[in-house]
Formats: sequence, structure tokens, C-alpha cells
Amino acid sequence: MQESTAVAATEEVAIPFAVEMRDITKTWPGVVANDHVNLKVRKGEIHALMGENGAGKTTLMNILYGLIHPDSGEIYVNGQLAHITGPRDAIRLKIGMVHQHFMLIPPLTVAENIVLGHEPGSVRSVYDVKKAREAILALSKQYGLPIDPDIRIEKLSVACNNALRSLRSSTAQPIF
Repeated sequence: MQESTAVAATEEVAIPFAVEMRDITKTWPGVVANDHVNLKVRKGEIHALMGENGAGKTTLMNILYGLIHPDSGEIYVNGQLAHITGPRDAIRLKIGMVHQHFMLIPPLTVAENIVLGHEPGSVRSVYDVKKAREAILALSKQYGLPIDPDIRIEKLSVACNNALRSLRSSTAQPIF
């Protein structure tokens, strides 16, 4: 995988990058997935990682999200060294991920899938369905997506499923 060339040297300003991955290396037995990869992203920028199958794109994003750990390299978020040991660390840093493959649970409802992993309250508390539904309806209105929080994922079209995955990623911080 090659270094991002989206940021020209003349743009190096005092504002830290929202995300900076420095010299990320990840190997598997017999395969170098990422070889000293550098990626810099400023707030508000949109980047596309492009390459052939097996080029290391998913591996790099899985490292950023904490699903796998690099062999070497560093990740900075807003200029601060980040220790991302798992997805919860990434979520706390406001890093969300829309996975390449569907990661929603078909028999659960939209609301249940959205809050999965950050249900309201403590371990001992009860899932507050009413509060979750209200939050989903507010997000639906905010993003202009007509999503029924009570419909089961298995009943959604592929387009609605994709929109929901993006919506779920946008709720990386607990909202309930």
C-alpha cells in the first residue's frame, strides 16, 4: 500500500491531523499486508483507499479501528498518540467504521442494531427501548433517512441496510 499523497508539503500547518497513521506495518505468515504505510487525514476530508484485492486496505482500517494490532507504527488522533487496543478505544476517540461486509444482525430491529454495544446505563441496567426509539427517530430526521426503528434488519432493502450501517457508524459515541 502506498502513502497518501492528498496532503501537499505546503499544507503543513499548526492544525493537527484528525488521524495520522505513521509507518504502520502488519505482516501475516508469508504476507506483508502493510509495509510502513503513512496516512494523514484532516478534519472534513474524505479519502478513498484504492487498490487490488489483498493490497492491505482493510487491514489498515482494521488497525485504525482496533480490530487487529500493527506489528509496528503509531496512530495519532488530533495530534495525540493514541493507544487503540480495541474498537471501544476507537469509539471513545470518535472513530467509527462501516465494514465492507454487512455487520448487522438480521433478526434484530433497527433500534437494537444501532444501540448494540453502547446500550444505555450500566451493566445492571435494562435496555430502554423507548429512549432508543426516540434517538433513532431523531437521527432518522437529522439525516433525512426514513428509518422505522421497529423494523427487523432482514426486512430492509440492500440500500436501506447500507444507509443504516452508515447511520450506525455515525453514532460511535453513545447517544442514549
